Amino acid sequence: MIAMLFSLVNCEYNNLGKALDCSSLNLGIRVISKTGALCGQSNASIRVVATGGTGNYTFSINNGTPQQDSVFQNLAAGSYVLSVEDNSCSASVTEEIVNQNGLNITVTASNADCSSSNGSISVMPSGGEAPITFSLDAKSFTSSVIFDHLPQGAYTLVAMDATGCRTSKMIRLASNASFANDVFPIISTNCAVSGCHKDTGLPDVSTLKNIQANASAIKAQTASRNMPIGKTLTQDQINVIACWVNDGALDN
Repeated sequence: MIAMLFSLVNCEYNNLGKALDCSSLNLGIRVISKTGALCGQSNASIRVVATGGTGNYTFSINNGTPQQDSVFQNLAAGSYVLSVEDNSCSASVTEEIVNQNGLNITVTASNADCSSSNGSISVMPSGGEAPITFSLDAKSFTSSVIFDHLPQGAYTLVAMDATGCRTSKMIRLASNASFANDVFPIISTNCAVSGCHKDTGLPDVSTLKNIQANASAIKAQTASRNMPIGKTLTQDQINVIACWVNDGALDN
């Protein structure tokens, strides 16, 4: 990264950069049709449509290879993330494919605190043939319907019945990191100060919009302790910034 030292306040510019304002493109994606799957088979499909942007769309499913076609076929029961990309901007939607004649599941989740492992996931099956077992790694299956002591992050819960019929659901456990209460006070006190990332021509991180646009860079630079120069963040402050960014840099 390019580093420029401003001796006035001993502030280092860590190339936070100018991010493309994707909000101006109004890019979106929605599912317009889908079919269910027969238990144990991959014969379902999902069709999506993109809106906004410039029309230079590519589509992907579960972060797979981008394609021009907006139809995804040969899908088994489970949850899928459908994405559209246009000029480096993206939008996504999650859709469920159900088993038409077998096992399906309903999942509830409790979020984890930042840097803690106190989240949990509970699952309730319907249909299928007993015994029904569950797994978070698709390898080790258990009859327990509760998974606890989980940290913030993304999980895929897989359920399997006695016939081998499977279904899955993706769950994301967020943290309780708040922009207004936790993150903004740290940035406004240490970074968004006159002569540094405010009123200098550097990326101004005094507003939510600009902080969101540079969220990944701020996370990386605070984690490596390259930012802020001249001040030291506590590990708890670094962690809460990372948790907020990992949650999606929300307006919360």
